[in-house]
Amino acid sequence: MRRFGIVAGLMAILPFAATGALADSPSCALGPGPGGTPDPHTFPVFFDAFIASPGSPLTCVVSTPVDAVPAGVLVAYSADYRGFIQPTSTVRLSTISNGKPDTVFLTTTDDPDFFYRTYFGGPGPVASIDSTITLDMLATDDPGNLAELDTIDFAELARTTYGDLQTSVDQLAGDRTSVVTHLNATADLLSGAGQPLDGGDEVGGVGGVGSATIGVSGRYGLSDGFSLLGGMAFVDQTAGGTSTNGLVFSGSARYLPPGRDSVRPFGEVGLHAAPALSLSFSRDYATSNGTVSATGDASGSFFGGYIKGGVLFAPDPTNDVVFAATLGKDWLSTGAYTETLSGANPFAASAPAQTGSFDTVKIGADWTTRIVPQVDLTFSAAVGRTIAENAVATDVAFAGSFTGAPRSENFVEYGVRASHDIQPGTNLGAFVHGATGEFSGTHVQVGGDLHVSF
Repeated sequence: MRRFGIVAGLMAILPFAATGALADSPSCALGPGPGGTPDPHTFPVFFDAFIASPGSPLTCVVSTPVDAVPAGVLVAYSADYRGFIQPTSTVRLSTISNGKPDTVFLTTTDDPDFFYRTYFGGPGPVASIDSTITLDMLATDDPGNLAELDTIDFAELARTTYGDLQTSVDQLAGDRTSVVTHLNATADLLSGAGQPLDGGDEVGGVGGVGSATIGVSGRYGLSDGFSLLGGMAFVDQTAGGTSTNGLVFSGSARYLPPGRDSVRPFGEVGLHAAPALSLSFSRDYATSNGTVSATGDASGSFFGGYIKGGVLFAPDPTNDVVFAATLGKDWLSTGAYTETLSGANPFAASAPAQTGSFDTVKIGADWTTRIVPQVDLTFSAAVGRTIAENAVATDVAFAGSFTGAPRSENFVEYGVRASHDIQPGTNLGAFVHGATGEFSGTHVQVGGDLHVSF
């Protein structure tokens, strides 16, 4: 980190000055700090007498050269203000540094010395830091009280480029695609993924670790081959640069012709929803000091539906093979997203509340084999694509507005489930169910379920 200090020597205190800078206010001269040879990047300098009294605000304009920043490069600085406030006083410190205004109200504490840090920056070319500082005592119980600004230390935090920031903003758009890809996989688990296509009425609990899941699911037969499936669960999962937790609901209606024909077509329509999600997104961007990893939180909601169709092929009484294709439509709404601006994240991002729509296409196959009459083993695999339709509007500190390009991804889903009828009407299962996205990474649920027939 390169640091720059400034000294302004005010050779007189302005008693009874009017609001704002006076025409005859003393000049602010840069000067060295007391003693020693200053480091080429750190200057121990100070204000000789930057003092405000009640009704007498004081303004100083200072300039200090810095390492040149070329055009097309963005730079971020911090400014540390140190001074003194006498008891029972309120002071307004107003600054404009390289065009960036900032105002803070300071009050007396147990320690009258104050420290305040702010940030500013922007695009090059930059050859100096030009700052206007106003100290104004707003309230005090003693008209003889004073407020003093002793020093300001400017520090260059980092440099980056528009291209590096655009790449990171595109990551935030991709994070939303990641949420959709992986919530769809979890919703599938609640609507019968990994279980035989044909089954009786049952209800029970399901739980998993890895990507934590705990909830209930069930199946209810209507008549003439129609059945209802669904469930709800609390999920807490992390994949790629995102984390998601909240309640997920899923339900579907399925038609499978009754009977034992070796080939039976089927169809299914389903809905899923997660109305109150807690979300976390992250991004990386390159700077002159290395790669910065930034994270922020947002609320969200997820709604969607799908249609599914395929065929059940049963070559013999102990084996079923299901081929299916799915087409889905989803909407992910996210609340306002904000990262914390700091020395560690000088180009913090923020995004307004917005909604994106996504299409999902998927084909897959399941194979269920009955090792013995009481034990089933089901293997599942599918490949698909989540198609993002909307850009993501984002603002970056000191850089302006960006648009994160819609980011679609290919994915695979996979799973295996073993189930055992521990007694008539009671089935105990163990499963592994996961999804891996092209850029969103992997989440895997390892768990079990217990269902009771009725």
